Amino acid sequence: MTALYTKLDNFFNCCNVPLSIIDLNSNFLYERNLNKLSKDTLIDLNIVDKIAKNNINLPQEIQSGHLKIVAIPFANNNKNSATFLLLGPFTTSLKENESLYYINCEKGLNYFIKLLKLFLSYKNTCSYEKISDVSPIIKESLDYVHKNYAKQITINDICDKFKINKCYFCCMFKKETGQTFINYLNNYKIERSKDLLKNTNMTLLDISLEVGFNNQSYYSTIFKKYTNMTPQEYRETALYA
Repeated sequence: MTALYTKLDNFFNCCNVPLSIIDLNSNFLYERNLNKLSKDTLIDLNIVDKIAKNNINLPQEIQSGHLKIVAIPFANNNKNSATFLLLGPFTTSLKENESLYYINCEKGLNYFIKLLKLFLSYKNTCSYEKISDVSPIIKESLDYVHKNYAKQITINDICDKFKINKCYFCCMFKKETGQTFINYLNNYKIERSKDLLKNTNMTLLDISLEVGFNNQSYYSTIFKKYTNMTPQEYRETALYA
């Protein structure tokens, strides 16, 4: 969780907004700028119950009078272990309580949400280039991915090229990199596409094809799976970050 907390700290240092992580037992696992009033407000609102009544796998915007909280799910492997990142509480009225964080427009809140997603989706891309302590065959397969990710690479292609048993390769790859081959490949493609989203005016279709996806729809689905935002949201947020 250290890497996650570092990202959240960076976001907080940038925006100074109330930020916390809460589980379904109302335990606060992380908090920044969450004063006693803000924390009591979340508890009094039964925020966990409100989240659980809806789809816990989707971001939620919860409003009560002049108060607003955004809940972003993560680590939801099952309902009992779900945790949520909370942005807020905010007040939309200075007259109500000056001790709560004030946001004067919906546009400002949307910007914070997009920026937070950008921080959470950021990865050190160099780590994809410099995985160390792997066997020669895994290193060769990684090098092959880095050079050919724009093509339609499959596990069978890798195994045929390096004449290795598929089951053995998959087990070895997961053991030495901590990821499945498909997960690594998709991650790498998404990271490469981020560079194109930020630094070019290419269409989403052209970008999806450029990094080796068959179509824009599938690319967008995978992008959102790994970053919790769409390619267009990432592009728009990156312009102002």
